[in-house]
Amino acid sequence: MKINIYNLYFRYLFNKIIIASIFISFMILNIILIFTIRNSKQYPDYLYNSLIIHQNYINISYLIINIFNIIIITLISIIYNIKANNFDILFISRLKKTKIYITKLINTIFIILIISLIEFLNINLIGLLFYKEFVIELIDIMNLFQIFMSMLLFYLISMLFTLLINNIIIPLLFMFILISFRILINNIEKIQKISIKILPIINYKGNIYDQTGTFLSLIWIFLLIILTFLVYNIKDLKYFY
Repeated sequence: MKINIYNLYFRYLFNKIIIASIFISFMILNIILIFTIRNSKQYPDYLYNSLIIHQNYINISYLIINIFNIIIITLISIIYNIKANNFDILFISRLKKTKIYITKLINTIFIILIISLIEFLNINLIGLLFYKEFVIELIDIMNLFQIFMSMLLFYLISMLFTLLINNIIIPLLFMFILISFRILINNIEKIQKISIKILPIINYKGNIYDQTGTFLSLIWIFLLIILTFLVYNIKDLKYFY
């Protein structure tokens, strides 16, 4: 009997906890975004300052999304990189560890892509529904790419640390550090100027996006994939327990 390893691992990851977490995150996100819009959409101020108001809406939206995504990535990391170790043992005798690693990575990338797409559409649809002057431009597609890249980068870093130290505290500690760092970036301009050059952080000012960090993050992701692949294949699974 042939094992559909991709389907098995996808079902293992996409469980009730992940589904509930994503659903709750989107509900809270929408409530916050609508509340933000209602506070900013005051006539005649909106008519004269629509670009600034849209800019603030976009920046707040992606700050909130980053925080929720860090939490979701932490859950994925705990499930795939810690709890799934027992699941890996079931297949390690008939499948190469390379196959298991690739399966986990492909499934994670697929789920991250779906989440990123929903978040991108969600932000823009709410903007179109509640802001009369709100428009979507072709360059806005870069935001979708940035959401995806940041989530994948977060996951690979978390995966690396959990491979080195297999403890549930590690992804939780990493989550706390990332959220704190993201808040600092949003509030301290000096940190933002440095971070935006090396990380996929959405920065929107006057219809201009700064995406230098997005392209550099491709290098980080490529290097992290190689590094996590090597660590996963070198480390004996028995030491995960």
